[in-house]
Amino acid sequence: LTSSGLALAEQAVDIDRREFASAIALLRQIVDRGAAGFTHDGAAFLLGTLLEAAGRVEEATQVLAPAAENGSAAALRALGELAAARGDVEESAEWFDLAAEAGDATHGVEAGRVAYDAGDIDRAALLWRAAANRGHAQSIHHLGVVLLDHAQPGAERWCRIGAEGGIPGSANNYAKALFQRGRLPEAIQWWDFAVENHIPAAAANLGYALK
Repeated sequence: LTSSGLALAEQAVDIDRREFASAIALLRQIVDRGAAGFTHDGAAFLLGTLLEAAGRVEEATQVLAPAAENGSAAALRALGELAAARGDVEESAEWFDLAAEAGDATHGVEAGRVAYDAGDIDRAALLWRAAANRGHAQSIHHLGVVLLDHAQPGAERWCRIGAEGGIPGSANNYAKALFQRGRLPEAIQWWDFAVENHIPAAAANLGYALK
C-alpha cells in the first residue's frame, strides 16, 4: 500500500455495498500494518463500522477496541452503539460516557438517555451536564427537563440557557418556571417563542396562564 492509510480508508467507504468483502479486506490491510496515530485508528473505526454492517459484530468489537484504547471518540461511540444493539444498557452507557469525555458531545446525550431509561437519574443528569457544558443543545434541553421534573437545583438556569440558545422546548420550560414565580410578562414572551416553533404544550400553557 503506497497511499496514506486515511486516503485508502476513505476510498474503502465509497465502495458499493455489494463489494463489502473488498472494502473490509482493504481496511484490514491498513489496520494490520500496525501504523500508529489517527490514520490507523480512523481505519480501525471504518473497518469496525463495515464489519458491524455486515453482521460480524464480534469482529467489529475486537477491531474497535484498540482505537478506543487510544482515545478515539468515534471508536468509543461505535462500541457504545454495538453494546446498545446487544441490549447491554450498562456497557453501552459506559462507552458513551467515555466517548463524551473524549470530546464526542453529540453522543453524551445518548449516554444520558441510556442511563435515564435504566432509571439512573443522577447519572443521566451527570452525563447530560458534561455534554451541556460543551454547548450541546439537546443535552442542555434534557438536563433542564430532568432537573425540573425532579425539582433539582439548577433547573431554571439550564432551561434559561436553552431558551436563550433558541431551543423551543427549553423556552417552554423556562416560561413555566417564570410563571410560577409570578413573572407573567416574561413567561408570555418565551411561550410565544415556543408556540411559534411548534411546541403544542406551550400553546396549552399560554392559554392557561392567560385565563
